[in-house]
Amino acid sequence: MAETGGALEGQVKQLHQLMRERQAAEQAHQRETEQVQQQVDRLRADVAESREAHRNQRQSVETLAAEQAELQAERQRLEGELANIGAAAAPIAQQMRDRVARGIPFRRTERTQTLEHLVATLNGDDPLQQAEGLTGLWTLLGEELRLSTSIDFWNDTVDLPDGRRKHAYIARLGLVQQTFVSEDGQSVGLAGLQDELPWHTTLSEREGRQVRDAASIFQQQQPPQFTPVPLALPTDGGEE
Repeated sequence: MAETGGALEGQVKQLHQLMRERQAAEQAHQRETEQVQQQVDRLRADVAESREAHRNQRQSVETLAAEQAELQAERQRLEGELANIGAAAAPIAQQMRDRVARGIPFRRTERTQTLEHLVATLNGDDPLQQAEGLTGLWTLLGEELRLSTSIDFWNDTVDLPDGRRKHAYIARLGLVQQTFVSEDGQSVGLAGLQDELPWHTTLSEREGRQVRDAASIFQQQQPPQFTPVPLALPTDGGEE
């Protein structure tokens, strides 16, 4: 009986040991399972985050594409409007160019060349250049208005129709007349309009006196007063 009891006690101890080992193995397995589950959860979170980022990126790309399409459409609309405005402004610039060519010789070449360039720009197909042309035309309109309402008086050389060159006092009266009186007082002239000759020096006695009186007033040799000045304006047919 003693041997049987000792053997039974040994078996119970072995059973308890096996149970402890099994319990420890189950706990280790549980910990490993939990660690694996945590890793799986992190991977799932990473995948979800990646999917969300991809979805947001795709939405951003789609939004950007839509905005670019809107900007392109707006650009095309503006370019169309610029083309229409340029087409409407080009004849105005051409009329100004023709008027300058028929007017007094004051910076005539410079002004006509500027307007010819503006006409070509406004008739072109480059929207940016057309915009610059419109700005240039607006600026030139302001300058022409300023010239038309101002008077200038300066000293310079003039080329006479007979080939002589003299120092003279030159007056510009708006954009309707330009006159000169030579420094020696012997020559006077009116601007030639749309002529190869810049000056007309064959004036009547009354016209010559009027030009000299105006020059004397500009030089403060006479008190300011109303003084008529002969005008040489082109007619509708282009004649003086």
